[in-house]
Amino acid sequence: MKIQTIETFSNEFVCFVRITAEDGAQGWGQVAPYHADITALVLHRQIAPYALGWDCFDIAGVLQQIRDREHKYPGSYLRRAMAGLDTALWDMLGKRDNDLLHNYAAEGQSAIGPRIVVYGQVRDQSGRGVPNALLEVWQANAGGRYRHKKESYLAPLDPNWERNSGGSGSWARISNFSRSTSMDTWP
Repeated sequence: MKIQTIETFSNEFVCFVRITAEDGAQGWGQVAPYHADITALVLHRQIAPYALGWDCFDIAGVLQQIRDREHKYPGSYLRRAMAGLDTALWDMLGKRDNDLLHNYAAEGQSAIGPRIVVYGQVRDQSGRGVPNALLEVWQANAGGRYRHKKESYLAPLDPNWERNSGGSGSWARISNFSRSTSMDTWP
């Protein structure tokens, strides 16, 4: 599936990026807020020509292509614009990935609490991406209870909240991550 359009919605202080794929799937991202309107111009002039037509799921590949092609302009505006593309593509991928709020729930039900999405990158002290980083993500249900045999917290288990691994934690070997979960107070 290829990137069909890249749109920005910006003013001086904020810029949102919307990526649309060939099949109509969309992802939203945001660039850094410092002079966001300038970053939007950089995105359209220096990012979009390389990203349009690229495979939506080859995020590392498109970002490397942009770094290679724009090596003479390694400034912060380029990196901020790349972040908008990056987060929009991860948002699109996350929407197609396993949705833990619905995949393990009873028919017509979902886990208690609103959905939150967490984005990020694992970087070293110099700001370079860390390949094959191992992230351990632990998630409790909306009441703060883990589904684990040694869990002693008194909150009840939510029957519609379940880990994709069937346990209480999740492992992912990735350098960029997108994760969704539910978080709220127990009703």
